[in-house]
Amino acid sequence: MSRWGFFRQAAWIIATTIGGGLFGMLSMKVVSAQLRTGSGEFAAFTALQQGLILCTIPFTGLQTAFAYLAARAEDPAGRAALSGAMRGLCRLLIIAWLVAWCGVLVFQGRILAGLKLPPPALWLALLAALPSVLTPALFGVLQGRQDFRWLGIAGIVNNAALFCGMGVAVTWMAPTATGAVAGFCAGWWAAFAFALHRTRSHWQVPPARFDFMRFFGTFIPLSLGMGLPTFMLRWDYLTVNRFFEASQGTDGYTAARVVGGAVAYLTTALTWVLFPKIVQSVARSEKTPALMQALGAAALVGAGAALGCMVLPELPLRILAPKYVSFSRLVPMCVWAIIPLSLSTILINNLMARERYGVVRWILVLAGGYWATLRLYHPSFEAVIGVMGGFCTLLLATSVLCTWVAGRRPAAVDLPS
Repeated sequence: MSRWGFFRQAAWIIATTIGGGLFGMLSMKVVSAQLRTGSGEFAAFTALQQGLILCTIPFTGLQTAFAYLAARAEDPAGRAALSGAMRGLCRLLIIAWLVAWCGVLVFQGRILAGLKLPPPALWLALLAALPSVLTPALFGVLQGRQDFRWLGIAGIVNNAALFCGMGVAVTWMAPTATGAVAGFCAGWWAAFAFALHRTRSHWQVPPARFDFMRFFGTFIPLSLGMGLPTFMLRWDYLTVNRFFEASQGTDGYTAARVVGGAVAYLTTALTWVLFPKIVQSVARSEKTPALMQALGAAALVGAGAALGCMVLPELPLRILAPKYVSFSRLVPMCVWAIIPLSLSTILINNLMARERYGVVRWILVLAGGYWATLRLYHPSFEAVIGVMGGFCTLLLATSVLCTWVAGRRPAAVDLPS
């Protein structure tokens, strides 16, 4: 690859991520405009979205695990192993999904009380859970094969399908949180169909036997390593929805927080390019400058977004949700709080690609501390953002330290914790 190859691929992924992000912001704009102001339905819908993402954290490593397998599938045996893993995982996930239905049926009352939603919204969200887990796994195959062209397009299709589904549902069918969830569900199934089509050549390869134990030996640390930062990015939504009333402005906080989350969304695109390159460089015993390139690009994107939000904090909300512009003071706070998390994610991806899983135990400690702190201390929206920013900064410091230690030790020393 040429010196600028990483930046060309990253620029394409960022461009398509921005395109997909625009559809995502339009989705939230339409939903927030159609749902009744002050009803708390927008916050409840967003909390359900984030709750669904949190529930799928055990499967977060699927995209990375399949990217890992696909990046190493450079011979017929590797391609057969990838095909076998795709089939085996689909069967297991469908079984897990059916078990989840039974669990939700048992605890339906407590879940509905916590999320402040009617029963149909919960069951529609559960219907969306299966494609929302399977689709990223298929994206991982495209990522690992470094098919960034179609990976970027798939991301746009994913968000465009969600936009169309939610837009149609809340505008012409039911302007409620339940209607928004129905559109969300339809969008995920459409995105899954597209991902299935783009990976059809890998399904056609005669599969090898699915080595369940070996796959999960890689999958579990990857899920924790990738999933716990995702938890830290999402938990504040549920905290605000649970401990604050709609009259306190939960919808406004949600709108400001969506803007802040866009920064992490952008830098995540860089990790999609970084991870398979690190995996292949390790497999081939080659050196790659991809890590420093990704960190530099993420720092520039994050700092630029944060400075822009400091100068024009109202602009993103005027575009996304004009009726919540009074909460613009929270926008730059959210962006600055999330930048350390974005940089941490890149460093953690690098460690996971090199099979340096020791960092996972420290991420687990930080995520547990973050969860406990927000449960006990949430006097204001500003305090919630401050806690998030503090723990994200600790995560960055931990990631830097683990990266430095890993660079001084041979790979054989750093075994999974």
